[in-house]
Amino acid sequence: MPSPLYAEHEGATVLVHAYLSTPCDEARLLSVGGPAEAVKAVLAGLASGHRVPLFRRTEDGRAPAGALVPDGTPWRLEARRLPCGQVHGLLSPRPVCEDAGSRFTLLLPRGKEAEAPRHLLRLLDARTTLPLHPSWAPWLWELCEREEWLTLLTGEGEWTGWDVQWSEPTLTERVSTAILRRALRVA
Repeated sequence: MPSPLYAEHEGATVLVHAYLSTPCDEARLLSVGGPAEAVKAVLAGLASGHRVPLFRRTEDGRAPAGALVPDGTPWRLEARRLPCGQVHGLLSPRPVCEDAGSRFTLLLPRGKEAEAPRHLLRLLDARTTLPLHPSWAPWLWELCEREEWLTLLTGEGEWTGWDVQWSEPTLTERVSTAILRRALRVA
């Protein structure tokens, strides 16, 4: 079992419960705990555009474990005081459709991966005028994989996720073609 993971920003150090990032280390989720000031400093640092190094403590000191880098994602920050006096903080993409355009992040707790197609359909449906039927979820997931619109996020902890970069014109064309070929049922 690996030693605990820590994140640091301007001298503030927090314990990392979970994180997810793109293959280019762009942060998509950061769940941390520690003293209130440290949690706020690390989360605010990443949210305001600073690189946040990750490390593990070893017998020899510290071993670098990568870094999370910002990419202009609009963030949602949450911090809750724990009974022990520490604070748990969570940084995740803000789920605002108007700001999302053709890119968004799908996050789920580990063990809920089977629900991903249903959630993907719901998130795409909120971002397009194209009427999508709930029964199309498996087909839509396969389409996104074929079109390479899904990028699996990597990291540690009890979360899983995908970066979704999609094209509305292509989606409209693929759905129209599938309906004409009777590959999709119209309610």
